[in-house]
Amino acid sequence: MKAKVKTLITAASAATKRLLASALFFFAVTLPVYAAGAAGELDIRTGLGDAGDKAQLAEKIRFIGLNVGSFIGVIAVCAMIFCAFRLATARDERGRADAISHMMWAIGAVIIVGLALAIVGFVANLVKPS
Repeated sequence: MKAKVKTLITAASAATKRLLASALFFFAVTLPVYAAGAAGELDIRTGLGDAGDKAQLAEKIRFIGLNVGSFIGVIAVCAMIFCAFRLATARDERGRADAISHMMWAIGAVIIVGLALAIVGFVANLVKPS
């Protein structure tokens, strides 16, 4: 009986991993398309020298950074909720340790996104005319 339960858990774990990998692949493909659509008013073939209004460019950089950062923040909050659920329903110490480890990775991801948004804001301020 224990072997069947272990096989079911392993199969569910593999299915969950495939689902998460598929979701990550989907977002990795669609986020650049979304960002390119958000900056649709700028002609990317001309380069930054002919982009026109630098204030518009700075605003688009901020817009893209804010939207991508917000999206990643929502994903991180969902991951934290999922990990908290896993922590609450863990039956053994290993399950709790895995849930806490994943929560730490999600917190680390939020910190990295926050730093990336600060860098994007800094670059946008450099581009923006005084």
